[in-house]
Amino acid sequence: MTHRMKQRGLYSEGLGPSNQKVRQFVSSGPRPAEVIGKTSVRRQQQIQAQKYRLDAHGGRKWGAHPRKPKTKTGFIQPKVMVPYKTLPGKPPRSIEVERKKRLYAAQDVMGLLKQGGVDYTKFALDVDHKTGERAYLPLQLFENTTYHVYPPEEWIRLGTDEMGKVAIPAKGLWFDPEKDYEGIYRPCTVTGWDETKRKFRIKWKGENAAKQDAECKDDDIEAILYRINLCFQAEDPFQYVKGVVEAHEARRQFECAIKYSLYVDSMPADNINSLDPEQQKRILSNSLNTRKLKQSGLETKPLLKEVNIDYARTMNKIIFDANLNSPEQQKLAQTLKGFPMVILKRKAPRQGCVMMPTFPYLTQNAEFKFNTFYTEGEAIQAMTTIMGHCLSIQTLSLFNCSLRRSCKLEEFQQLQNSTLLQRTTELRDSWTSRLVRDIRNILKKAGKGSLNIDIKTRDMYKFSK
Repeated sequence: MTHRMKQRGLYSEGLGPSNQKVRQFVSSGPRPAEVIGKTSVRRQQQIQAQKYRLDAHGGRKWGAHPRKPKTKTGFIQPKVMVPYKTLPGKPPRSIEVERKKRLYAAQDVMGLLKQGGVDYTKFALDVDHKTGERAYLPLQLFENTTYHVYPPEEWIRLGTDEMGKVAIPAKGLWFDPEKDYEGIYRPCTVTGWDETKRKFRIKWKGENAAKQDAECKDDDIEAILYRINLCFQAEDPFQYVKGVVEAHEARRQFECAIKYSLYVDSMPADNINSLDPEQQKRILSNSLNTRKLKQSGLETKPLLKEVNIDYARTMNKIIFDANLNSPEQQKLAQTLKGFPMVILKRKAPRQGCVMMPTFPYLTQNAEFKFNTFYTEGEAIQAMTTIMGHCLSIQTLSLFNCSLRRSCKLEEFQQLQNSTLLQRTTELRDSWTSRLVRDIRNILKKAGKGSLNIDIKTRDMYKFSK
């Protein structure tokens, strides 16, 4: 049941016998500046305060107070994958952004790092947080940039206001000298990016900001930090912590791999037997297996020497792996604790191919051939003919545009009507009949089967192609 809105008369409603107050209000004329109908209030226009200033000639000149431009310093929103146009039943984008802000602000970066095995309150940047030993490689070399929301240049561009000032709120890693250089994440403001040093320029927040960085030279308040030691307020702290933990783990494994290779290379190879002549002959016969290589007369002694060196190193590696788990080598094994020894014990693949999951190729191929009609040459020829007829229609025009002289309006209308009638007749009769004739002539050669055009049963016609 639909309800129709009643049509109202704004002035005629006040003319009835029961609307005496309304008629008095309308006929009373203008009223003083009071509340009218409890919906609007007349306000006196506020006069803007002015002052005078000296012009270029030294005279006084009246003018308004200059307004300061409204700037958004460091105004970067958290990145959310939500459309700007709100979908039905979904929260607005502003709500999702506000939720991200509150979620990021409620997280403790130091607590998340401790859960991942990184504790800056006990160890510095040049210490392995898992073993407590010194780390010789810088941490920023192992930073995974895939966890970054924006590259450094994009952070600076988004944090620059209309006046060209950069002020992005963030938290930076700072080691307090008054607490035995205990590391904490302290609020700071990013002010720039140094491309040569690959560091961010920041300003610490707090009373003791002048004592917070030893790298600062010009200004005691400013400092420079690597990206891995800086967590922006608008980025996900969980992703940041994950990147820092992976950087520590990657550095640990890389240093262990360097130590492992150094230990194996330092082992003496004098007592290791080299390849016997039969093995060397077999290697040469497999390497020089073409006519050009056999006739080139290449010097093979340097190559065989390199093969013997690699053979001796492999033998030393086997001996080192066998004695690494012995109780006498417990201290040496402790230095390689972070190295993944499983990689050293992996077996050679049985085949040099990549294993793929099983795929029902024959079933899929048969189903595709059954559903498509592009497996028959007649069908492909018919589709080509249809495409040729359709392309020929595109060259035709529904109007006569080849007028070379001026004509009257009646003559122009008659000419366009005749052209339109001719094109309509050609599309309706000539083009359609020609298309049907060509399709029939081509599909006659297919005979019985899925392309049989002589089917008279509707069910069979639907089942065919």
